[in-house]
Amino acid sequence: AYTVLREMVDNAVLDLVDKHVVCNSISLFVGYASERADIRRLDASGTAQYVDGCGHLRSSTSSIEPAATAGPKLAPRAPKPVQRDDERRRLVREAQAIDGIFVGERGGKPRGGYAALFAHSNASRKLPERTNSFKKIMGYFDELWAQTVDPKRPVKRINLGFGNLVPEEFATIDLFSDVKADERERDLARAVLAVKGKYGKNALVKGLSFTAGATARERNDQVGGHRA
Repeated sequence: AYTVLREMVDNAVLDLVDKHVVCNSISLFVGYASERADIRRLDASGTAQYVDGCGHLRSSTSSIEPAATAGPKLAPRAPKPVQRDDERRRLVREAQAIDGIFVGERGGKPRGGYAALFAHSNASRKLPERTNSFKKIMGYFDELWAQTVDPKRPVKRINLGFGNLVPEEFATIDLFSDVKADERERDLARAVLAVKGKYGKNALVKGLSFTAGATARERNDQVGGHRA
């Protein structure tokens, strides 16, 4: 998951440079995998307990474990894809077992919305400077990741955000700023953008994108998150 974070930050910073803007705030949202996957991963005994990202107590003990995660182990083969309506009904049943259900004129839905069914971590931070430097922004995301994300839980999705965007000429410069180094980094980013724009997004990628768990090359071939 951390590899994907670095790839996402790299692509986002390239967008900042391409648009000639800088930011001074960042946000991070991490959604964890299902409760069932957590129980299987922990392979917990009857005394093992943990608190998920929503603050709910979870355990492998059937008297404590919510009904949504109880039951026999899943078959080793991949489950068949479900239709949208079937998936919605499954979520509603899980919500009813965990936190009750809200029934309106168009049917039932989980209290707090479907997002309430899944644990997550999120945080934001205001930066002490306005910048579009990958080295600097990645350093801030490293700190935010270490302070926010539970390393014991499998990550399902990651969302990044950049705030307070202003033109590049308003980048922070102080007595300790290396203006020439920052400009060299921007020039390199513009060169990367030029190559990608002419030959495709996968024409020039970092070695990180060839490591296990990397997804940048696959996502570069997608349109709106879907395979073209």
